[in-house]
Amino acid sequence: MNTLITNFTWKRIFTFIIIVSIFSLANNAVAQDDPLSFSSDTQGANEILLSFTDNAAGDNIMIAFSTSATFGTPIDLSSYSVSDPIVGGGTVIYNGAESGGTYSHTGLTANTTYYYKAWSVDGNPNYSAGITTNSTTAKYEPTYHV
Repeated sequence: MNTLITNFTWKRIFTFIIIVSIFSLANNAVAQDDPLSFSSDTQGANEILLSFTDNAAGDNIMIAFSTSATFGTPIDLSSYSVSDPIVGGGTVIYNGAESGGTYSHTGLTANTTYYYKAWSVDGNPNYSAGITTNSTTAKYEPTYHV
């Protein structure tokens, strides 16, 4: 009889742990507000300046770029570092806590359109849906003509 009670009790405890774990994971997946602003400005043939403002909660901001306008979705509870790819498209170029910040994306190809997406990131980390911008680098012009 003790074995029956013990097995029954352990099954209930195990079931309780699973339910609490699922609830905890679901609770972490809270929708984040996007950054308040995000824009890009061509600085020449090889540079684009990105400007951004964090959301009202002061969450960090992560930025990725692509030359195809295709971006994947960051996976909640996963951390990304600079140069990490995002499955589905995009490569991380910035991940930080600067409010009202700028980032200079350099070493770019002339006369090429670059697409950017910025997400707010909380401490868990959970990601917002993200907002986008794009700019085309200037066409390279020779400094002197014959």
